[in-house]
Amino acid sequence: MEPQKQLDLLQSQGKTVYPEIYKTYALYLRHLRESIHRSTQKAILELITSTKSELSQLPLESEQDIFQDKIRGILLETNSLITIEHLLDLSKTIENENDALIEKSRQSIKDKLKSDDTQTNVNLGYKDKSIELGLSLPLESELNLEPWYVPLNSSLSDDSYRNIDSDDTFDNIDKDNKDLSLRDEKADIFNSVLALAEKAISFKPFKKNIQSKEDSSDLEENNLNYSNEYNKNLITPESPQEILYWINSLENALQRRLRNTSHLINIELLRVGLIHTFIPTSLLDAVITNQIPTLDSPTNLLRIRLPINEIENIVDIFCLFITPSELEFDEFELRQSRNILNKYKKLLNNLVRKESYWKNRKLQDHLRNNWWSSKIKKNH
Repeated sequence: MEPQKQLDLLQSQGKTVYPEIYKTYALYLRHLRESIHRSTQKAILELITSTKSELSQLPLESEQDIFQDKIRGILLETNSLITIEHLLDLSKTIENENDALIEKSRQSIKDKLKSDDTQTNVNLGYKDKSIELGLSLPLESELNLEPWYVPLNSSLSDDSYRNIDSDDTFDNIDKDNKDLSLRDEKADIFNSVLALAEKAISFKPFKKNIQSKEDSSDLEENNLNYSNEYNKNLITPESPQEILYWINSLENALQRRLRNTSHLINIELLRVGLIHTFIPTSLLDAVITNQIPTLDSPTNLLRIRLPINEIENIVDIFCLFITPSELEFDEFELRQSRNILNKYKKLLNNLVRKESYWKNRKLQDHLRNNWWSSKIKKNH
């Protein structure tokens, strides 16, 4: 079987299933827009009954009317933004934020390594010292950005190699040189790990390899072409990998949209006196990524316990937190649409595995038949 034919077949299967996925996700968002107001009102009433025990603790009627109008306006604006098109725009914004964060972190690590290099060289001579704990990275050298290969024109016949004729030469090697080599190895290993992490975090199936050019205008044109191609493929993905990325982008954007809505409603709850703690969006993001454990609470409500200043001082935070999974728990139609989407995602994951296999087969055939064989012929 030819790999290219298999890849074309997988792409045709992706084109066939994409319209059904689009319809299912549009239906899912419609059910979500219909249920979010009802679920939010239920969650707010549950929050009030859980935190207030007397009618005198409730806001005045005039404040209640203003509060309800504010909540209604927030939910109406949210409903207008929960569409596939708006979520795709938001996903592009999230991706740009992630790219900027990766670049900032990489630059911060480089600057940290450069600033610590002088201090490391001073401490390198101390052999007997206790373990030091700190926030700095356990590296003792700058990042080595050179490729890990020996140039073809390099020669191993230098005088330094000719003089190595006995074991006595190795016995005379200074121990500090070994320490320096270990430092370089650590830096190289970290460099490779950083590169792999960057590829995993900044995965973009629509992005094509663009050759670097010295002309800045050509570089800007390439970036513009990539942006146009990204927007086109994100709206109409074709391959199974692109469709799966399309779904994940919508999921992340929907989570961000509901997080923003929860934050705005919590601010109004704080203004009217129904909650007494300001909840930043970074705290909600930490809950989304499971960095902070949560306590049992009703649906679309968040209860967490955090230490303040000292471990003995514990504060309980109880606020509104709307998530797709919580909405699905309350609404049968949402759960039904989610089950259908999960079946499509399972199918796409299977197609992506096949696509990855046949791409590797295609690359192997190309290397075996063209690239490697041509090198052998030239040598003969």
